[in-house]
Amino acid sequence: MSILPDLARLCRADRELAAPQVWQAAEELLDVSVSEAEKLDFLRALTDKGETARELLAFTNAFLPKALDPGISGTWRGKPLLDCCGTGGGGLNVVNISTTMMFVLAAGGVPVVKHGNVGVTKISGSSDVLATLGIPTTLTPEQNKRVFEASNLGFFHAPFYHPTFKIIAPLRRALAAEGRRTVFNQLGPLINPARPDAQMIGLFNKNYVNLFGEVLELLGRKHHLAIYSEAEDGTPIGEYSILGHNFVHTSLKFDIPDRPRRDLGSYKSLIISGREESARRIVDLLGGGETGLFKEIMVANSALGFVVTETAKTWDEGLSLAREIIDSGKAKQKLEQWRNLCQTAR
Repeated sequence: MSILPDLARLCRADRELAAPQVWQAAEELLDVSVSEAEKLDFLRALTDKGETARELLAFTNAFLPKALDPGISGTWRGKPLLDCCGTGGGGLNVVNISTTMMFVLAAGGVPVVKHGNVGVTKISGSSDVLATLGIPTTLTPEQNKRVFEASNLGFFHAPFYHPTFKIIAPLRRALAAEGRRTVFNQLGPLINPARPDAQMIGLFNKNYVNLFGEVLELLGRKHHLAIYSEAEDGTPIGEYSILGHNFVHTSLKFDIPDRPRRDLGSYKSLIISGREESARRIVDLLGGGETGLFKEIMVANSALGFVVTETAKTWDEGLSLAREIIDSGKAKQKLEQWRNLCQTAR
């Protein structure tokens, strides 16, 4: 008999689930003999209650051992591995900012290991836009490691590196059709199989800032930044914003400033029609064709990546480094190098 109905009742009574209960729930969510209706009811109840840091930690510890081993973990050649995967769940169809950051950061010496997926609540997830750019996203761990060692870049397509999650995909789609996120939006950035020592997580809910900061500390992330931000009209962005306010939980030793720009127009200029437009704009940016809001938000977010990994000592140093890497064409060269390596690795 499934334990999920009992756990759903506990959630509706606003009770925190203990770690053993979370582990059992994780097993039953992956069990094909448990009914989809019971799984959906539990996931709705958990979302309605709101996940706690200890519950997210327990889910992370339950699912990570089931992932494929990428052969790299924590640090690389003395530098912290960095993931810049956000939670998603906001449904804002903007150009893929955190995916673009990969090329800027890797060109600046940061070893990037991004966890990602196809879009569930948005039309262009990181896996979608990378495939459109001609980059295979399902390299084996051995192939991926060779490419990473040559390029400083690794990408872990979540359904490939978490093969057991194919059972969960229909549940996520069903709940997304209801306009609901699930705990798996929360877990996406936390179950990177490379277990990076550095992490930037973009959030679409201000209430999650301290929650994710606490989870990252519990997971032992030595360098971290959880950030919720707003556009000029208060719309959640899910990255560092140069248009409105930012709310952060971080391991950094200084405050991250709000530096609103009023000369760059609205966040609506970042909205895309699909993965093809996102891919085109990424190529344009790295080739010098984008000079407005997209470029400036990329410079700011990449600067944070440099500071979080201690590649840059100060915010302004990070800004200068990010701008130089984009303007010099180094980020474009990194994209082209990585694409060629991924295509020939198979």
